[in-house]
Amino acid sequence: MGNWLGLFKKGKAADKNLSFNEFEVLNLGVKYLDEKKHDLAAVEFEKVLKLNPKNEIAMIKLGHTYLQQKKYPESIKQFNRALEIYPKGIDSHEGLGFCYFEQGRTEDAMEKFNHVLKFDPNNEHSRYGLGICYNTKKEYGKAAEEFKRVLKINPKHKQADDMLKAYTDAGRK
Repeated sequence: MGNWLGLFKKGKAADKNLSFNEFEVLNLGVKYLDEKKHDLAAVEFEKVLKLNPKNEIAMIKLGHTYLQQKKYPESIKQFNRALEIYPKGIDSHEGLGFCYFEQGRTEDAMEKFNHVLKFDPNNEHSRYGLGICYNTKKEYGKAAEEFKRVLKINPKHKQADDMLKAYTDAGRK
C-alpha cells in the first residue's frame, strides 16, 4: 500500500475569487506539500481556512496532507468538508477512495473510485485506485485490465506499469 502517494495533481491553482493573501498562503502550502513538508503544509492550509472557512481547495489539499501522513480520520474529515461545499468534487471523492483503501475498506474505496469514473472515465488516478482494490481482492484479471487502462491514458504511469510487470513475472494476466 502507499504507492499511490505521488498520484495527486500538483499545484491546483486557486480560483479568481480568492484574496491575494489567501492565494499566497495556499500556494505556499502547496509548495510545502510538494516538498513533503507535511507539518508546514498543514499549517498553511489551516491559515487559509481561517481566512476563508469555505475554501474547498485548502480543504482538499489539507486532506491530501493528512492522507500522506496516514492521518486517515483527519483526511476523511477534510474531504467530507469539501464535499459539503461541492458534492461533485472529483478530488474529494478520489481522496476518500485512497483513505478507505489504506484503511482496508476496499468496497468503500471501490465505490468512490467508480463514482469518479462515472463522471471522468479517463481519470487515471481512480482507474489505478480501482486496480489496486481489485488486486487486494485477488481479482488479478480485473486489476490488470484497470492497469492497462491507466497506461492507455498515461503511458508513463510508473505504478500501473510496475503492477502489470509484476503480473507478467508472476504469470498472471
